[in-house]
Amino acid sequence: MKRIAVIGSPGSGKSTFSRRLSKKTGVPVIHLDTEHHRTDKDYYTNSDAWDAYVIRQIKQDAWIMDGNFSSTFEQRFERADTIIYLDRSRYLTMFRIAKRLFYKSPEQRPEMPEGWKERFHYPFFRYTWRFKQRRRPLYLEMLRQQPKGKQIAILKTKKQIQDFFNS
Repeated sequence: MKRIAVIGSPGSGKSTFSRRLSKKTGVPVIHLDTEHHRTDKDYYTNSDAWDAYVIRQIKQDAWIMDGNFSSTFEQRFERADTIIYLDRSRYLTMFRIAKRLFYKSPEQRPEMPEGWKERFHYPFFRYTWRFKQRRRPLYLEMLRQQPKGKQIAILKTKKQIQDFFNS
């Protein structure tokens, strides 16, 4: 495992999982949220700049890249030797997002850029609530289409995640 894509619903634990995997493997983590949410960039409206950033990152020899941004899945999945999908429950992910919003300080989310403030954003909550119905089938289909030999792990439970780290 040298190039690992970690995907999943918001609140599924992608960043925490990636940091833990990095400690175990020594492979550096690239948190896509860190760059995408920087205030000095305009990636929300400049998709060409965002795509160029991601392409620069995937050209590196080794990485753990966490984040969805499905517009870049094709490029990331092509280069990745391993894809990990954290397929956690809707209630867990919603709980984690609410906890993040109401109980955590910015220092507790090291993957977010400096100055990032958690705030309620209804479309984000709606996206997360509907993720299993709307996005999950697309993610599973993309994973099914990956070439043979590519390592793919779909982890749904805390036990499966622990077993993954123990293997």
